[in-house]
Amino acid sequence: MGAAHCCFLSINTKNVEHWTSVIAGFAAHGQPDIALRLFVEMRQVGIEPNSVTIVAVLNACSHGGIIDEGLKCFGLMRSMAAWASSGQRSHTMAAWLISLGMLGS
Repeated sequence: MGAAHCCFLSINTKNVEHWTSVIAGFAAHGQPDIALRLFVEMRQVGIEPNSVTIVAVLNACSHGGIIDEGLKCFGLMRSMAAWASSGQRSHTMAAWLISLGMLGS
């Protein structure tokens, strides 16, 4: 992830796809704290997450057992217009809770 992060840092104008890729990478490689820090930074610079970003952050929370942050992320996801009328958010939240062992499969 070091080389990927260096590549990410070298990009002058980052879009949501750049941010999501590096967040997902850190989440998948067992570094949820870095993934969440990058998510916060992304929002601070004015980049709004998309549904893929939210799933990446939920993965980070799941891998790190960071329940409170995952619930905050789900709250953000609920407010996103793209997910407002879909059943995808319920499915995503149920899958996340199952991965934490908090909901029966």
